[in-house]
Amino acid sequence: VSLQYEDYEVFFRPVKAAYSRVEAGSSAAAVIYRDIYPDIDFEYIACNDFLKENIIINKYSGINSFSFLIQSPKLIPKLRDNEVYFLDQQGEGIFFIPAPYMYDKANEESLDFTVSLEHQSGPNYILTYTADEAWLTDPARVYPVVIDPVVWTKQSSSDIYDAYVEDSHKYSNFRFEPYLKSGYGSSRGKTRSYIKFRN
Repeated sequence: VSLQYEDYEVFFRPVKAAYSRVEAGSSAAAVIYRDIYPDIDFEYIACNDFLKENIIINKYSGINSFSFLIQSPKLIPKLRDNEVYFLDQQGEGIFFIPAPYMYDKANEESLDFTVSLEHQSGPNYILTYTADEAWLTDPARVYPVVIDPVVWTKQSSSDIYDAYVEDSHKYSNFRFEPYLKSGYGSSRGKTRSYIKFRN
């Protein structure tokens, strides 16, 4: 998969993935690849300023870690608090990958991930998401489980800013998530959303 913003690009592909023919996804702007790994599909949904990736675990078969080869010839990826920032030479972020989360068919959610970023050579990096195995194997899980990383582009022209915060992660704000959340949930606790309109 590749994304472009002005003259910047970022490429990424899953490591050791099986060959899969593309199919139509859940919307007109979506495609899905079946059985990229055993019992695991990948769906990509294109939006105005972000690409949503759904890693769909149809049933748990022992795979809870997913690695991607990423390249961005003009940018340097940096990992901060489970988020990846692709920075230009001035240190400005052009692409952003927020910390991932996952949810099951019963809408139970978890943010328990380990994220690592390893430089290989030249522009090549390996980005790895490792999901909490205890959560995936909990008898209460209702499959499929969806892991939901998102790649955002720079939003230089936006007149609207939004984010949400939650009890379970008191020192984080989810400014890059594609959805706003509010109310109370068993895994997140109390959640509040904020929207700002620039004058």
